[in-house]
Amino acid sequence: RQYQENTSQDLRILTSFKFEYPKIFGLNVDLKQRFSIIGGYRRGTFEMFTRSTRWINNPAQLNPTNNINRINYRIYWDQPRPNIGKTAPAGLPGLAGGAEFKEVNTGYAADDEGRSAYGQIVSNTFFWNDRISIIAGMRQDRSQRNNSDQYSFDSTTGRILMGAYDPTIKANREGIRDRTKTKATTSNIGTVVFVLPWLGVVANYSENFSGLPTGVGKIDGGGFEQPRGKGNDFGFKIALPDNRAYLTASYYNAQSTGTIIGGGQITQMNRIWTNLGYTDAEHTTLNYRDVQSLKTKGYEFELTANPTRNFRTTLNYSLPEATVIESNTGLKAYFARNLPEFEAGAVAASGTVLNGKTVQNPAQIALDVQSVKDFVNGLTLGSTQNGTYKYTANLAGTYSFRGGKLKGLSIGGGAQLRGKKKNGSVDAQLLYKTTAPTVQQTHDAAFAYLYAPSTKLLTAFASYDYRINQKVRARFQVNVANLLDDDKPQWSGYGVLTANQLQNGNPRMQIYNNFTEFDPRKFTFTSTFSF
Repeated sequence: RQYQENTSQDLRILTSFKFEYPKIFGLNVDLKQRFSIIGGYRRGTFEMFTRSTRWINNPAQLNPTNNINRINYRIYWDQPRPNIGKTAPAGLPGLAGGAEFKEVNTGYAADDEGRSAYGQIVSNTFFWNDRISIIAGMRQDRSQRNNSDQYSFDSTTGRILMGAYDPTIKANREGIRDRTKTKATTSNIGTVVFVLPWLGVVANYSENFSGLPTGVGKIDGGGFEQPRGKGNDFGFKIALPDNRAYLTASYYNAQSTGTIIGGGQITQMNRIWTNLGYTDAEHTTLNYRDVQSLKTKGYEFELTANPTRNFRTTLNYSLPEATVIESNTGLKAYFARNLPEFEAGAVAASGTVLNGKTVQNPAQIALDVQSVKDFVNGLTLGSTQNGTYKYTANLAGTYSFRGGKLKGLSIGGGAQLRGKKKNGSVDAQLLYKTTAPTVQQTHDAAFAYLYAPSTKLLTAFASYDYRINQKVRARFQVNVANLLDDDKPQWSGYGVLTANQLQNGNPRMQIYNNFTEFDPRKFTFTSTFSF
């Protein structure tokens, strides 16, 4: 079982001062100014432990976290979950008399605290009847974390080892806490200028950062630095006569550094170690997070229109680009460091002893090593980030009847459109028709992108407004999600099948793997009464 608890306490203060000057030096400027000072303090805690019931007095293996002492049992449909007591029932095969069981720590645990204080000043300025508006601000944050996290287990007793990364020895050390302190200053400025009553120009620049992270750390121990980012955008706002339509068009360019993401390929990494013959928790229960840095840019368009009193519609369309600056750097270094042992296990015969461990399933090791390689190769510097769409678009429209027998009825629908999504890169062996691609070929193959098909998801609704009497109004509405009941796979990755993996003489090939489906068509009926 896993237990988690997060707590937070916040204190915030705000004070503002504003003034107006219709004229300055005799010129009509219609100045409106507001200064705001904001401050705050936040304290947060994170506690977590992972425990399992294990055999604690196994004479052959005293370490309860060793997989040999795991409890495996079957759960039948017509029977309740078994209750595992302190002692095993008599007669169970493979258990000595007097076998005892107890819940012990078998996974990640944490005792973390974070504190932060900040001060910010914001300026809002308006000129010429709000034809020009400028907002600018500067903020400083000071943060400290006080963390103690599980980083390993005692290989003999299975005792959980709690501590932190010690930079003096470049390794984790039991009993110490990570008391990192940081200070960050960020600024932003933005403006909207209406050159003409119907044409506005927008420009923004901003910097941002996140607080000191708590929780699961790096794959090789230690906490993370503060994620940071900066970006700018420029665009136009256009309003058509009689406010029948509004159009915005913008270009953005941003960069994020050190964003914390979930660890990649955790299942594969744990399985590799297990099939290499390792049974200790340090290798077979890896749990970690990682970092990535991205450069994003693109164009965004949005249209809101009311062509008639009865019909209104919205449309947005974007052309995103996301380029990898760095990603999963912890996994890359860890995998490269252990790759010789992984590859030796992948080509060994089952039962071979390597580094004092007995190899269990070399075929599965080979598959998992290839999976991690494919994952890492898809993160090559400068390549497009996995999950990036060619385009995204959303469309919605509503027609309302305002007279006649259908007065009060509205019908509408929408569409969520997603272009092809980059989900991987061509396997270097297939691309260059070789079983031993060079380092350069492996690098170049990362730029031969593979895409998942485009998708569309349709919705519809109908509503009816009815006045019951002078004081009570009612609305009856039905919404239909996934109108066409689309159940096609939404692919999220590619996998490599090695030669003869299907045991039918198949060549090496690359196929879709990992998918989800849209939720099935759903009708939702609602009634709303106002009085």
